[in-house]
Amino acid sequence: MIITLNLQQHHAATVTANHALVLAGPGTGKTSTLVARYKHLIDNGIDKTSILCCTFARKAADEIKERIQKQTNINTNALPIGTFHSLANRAVNSLAHLINLDVPKNVLKEFERKSIIQRLSSENAHICKKLNFEDKIPSSILSSIDGYRDRLMTPEDASIEAGECDDDIKIAHSELYALYDQHLTENGLIDYGRMIELAVQIFKADADGDKSFISQYQHILVDEFQDINYAQKCMLDELLRSGASLWVVGDDDQAIYGWRGSSVKYILNFEHYFSNPEIIT
Repeated sequence: MIITLNLQQHHAATVTANHALVLAGPGTGKTSTLVARYKHLIDNGIDKTSILCCTFARKAADEIKERIQKQTNINTNALPIGTFHSLANRAVNSLAHLINLDVPKNVLKEFERKSIIQRLSSENAHICKKLNFEDKIPSSILSSIDGYRDRLMTPEDASIEAGECDDDIKIAHSELYALYDQHLTENGLIDYGRMIELAVQIFKADADGDKSFISQYQHILVDEFQDINYAQKCMLDELLRSGASLWVVGDDDQAIYGWRGSSVKYILNFEHYFSNPEIIT
């Protein structure tokens, strides 16, 4: 089935600007327009391996792959179409040496993360002595740690921020962040937040070097751009240093929800972060 586009969707799919933001609400065909953009690039001779397509959830990535395959008759299984975490995982596994890192053995599951935090908290009970029950539970501590990673804050950064705030909760959580981070390093482990953090470092090292990884991509497409956070935005910034074009689609009305640390400013002030974009509604 060939996608039928209205005039606005067609314009969005075929835009020639180097950077473009497509603003679209629920039910307006955001994914159809992204798939049409992908097909437009393929029809104009762009190598399928040079088109990077990112979204936030695996289910959404699988749907995009399926719909692109139907529209282009291209086998999308091995193509760079997936979540930010799958992109980051590929970078860490391929280029960990750029930041003098051994490839982590495995990605921690949530129950494993909680178990590590529980043990570290028990072994260092003095850190949590001023906290109430809710702030001592592993999920609360990990939420703080994930928040630090979303902002690319090291344990040292987190400690400084906590000290400046003179907040007992932040001080305790930042200290546990340092212990948790040390544990992951010493045991060759990684979680999803750290994966993004390391990918930013790797992309920066590659961009500062021969650009062998980031130069693979001529076009970067991002779905649900309203959900992007600071760390993921930094991933894009480093990837774009190869001269790639950026095309994103999102719903500015949904940006108010701040999903998983996302920041509304990147979609609402897109033109301040990416040079001379075309904005299409």
